[in-house]
Amino acid sequence: MKHSSLFQKIQLSHLNIEQKIGNSFLQIKPGTLCIFDEDTPSNSRHYHHCFELCIVTDGLGYFWHGEEQYEVKKGDVFIADPDILHEIAIAQEKDGIRDHRLDVYYFSISIHVGDFSHTECPEEKILKQFLKNHDLVRSVQNKLITHLYFIYEYSRLKNRVPSVLDQCIINVVMDSLVSLTHTHQLSDENMAPSNIIDEALLYIARHLHEKITLEMVANHANTSKRNLQLLFKQHMNSTVTDYINHRRMSVASSYLRMNFRVGDIGPKVGIEDPAQFCRVFKKYYGMSPKKYQMTYAADGMTFAADFK
Repeated sequence: MKHSSLFQKIQLSHLNIEQKIGNSFLQIKPGTLCIFDEDTPSNSRHYHHCFELCIVTDGLGYFWHGEEQYEVKKGDVFIADPDILHEIAIAQEKDGIRDHRLDVYYFSISIHVGDFSHTECPEEKILKQFLKNHDLVRSVQNKLITHLYFIYEYSRLKNRVPSVLDQCIINVVMDSLVSLTHTHQLSDENMAPSNIIDEALLYIARHLHEKITLEMVANHANTSKRNLQLLFKQHMNSTVTDYINHRRMSVASSYLRMNFRVGDIGPKVGIEDPAQFCRVFKKYYGMSPKKYQMTYAADGMTFAADFK
């Protein structure tokens, strides 16, 4: 059975998730798996009053947004902006060959940002950066498909906890928005501190699964290591390293609840050494990863850890 065919069984369109993020709100309405093939080659030009976020779970096709055309394939995430004509279709014939199927799972989302606050959380900053400037298509390999697979597995449980399912869906959407948010090298050393912090947070969010150093983050934000440390102390009440580790362990805790093997999680959050991963996790959660998993993982579900 194709993995994509599993997603046809995800029945979540009845949900309407509202999440308060700082002074802002994120509203998510899950859709369904849309299968484009020779019988249904496209969904024709249309528009919505909200964002339509799409994850390609299989196949190859095209996405038209206004007058622009993009090729999309398995592992891509793309988004249609509100009130913009767009269309999704299977790939057209080329040299006598055509991919006859494109599978897309979609979410309808709305973002309502609040007034500026000096206590904006990192997630709220990312929402505002997304609204300010974002790409329409990004390749994220199978990361988001893996999250969809977990949502499928968890939604089948008889004793599932609604709040856990809601959080899984929020995680998929936030990861998608991070992937799509446009990032750039700041060119003016006199840029406002808030802009430097925003760039640093987005860089960290995008590279949590890789090695990250203070120097890497400072270079991306076009500032010195010393200045970045000072800004984090002032605005985040944290060192850069402590913030990175906190974010890594937050993601790791999600993987543990998904029943990933403990030994597979460290590399997924940028920590190759298993002993170091266990040591850092215990610092933030007060228990070993294995004990955390035994306490909080989804009961009755064995995650297919080889689904990558």
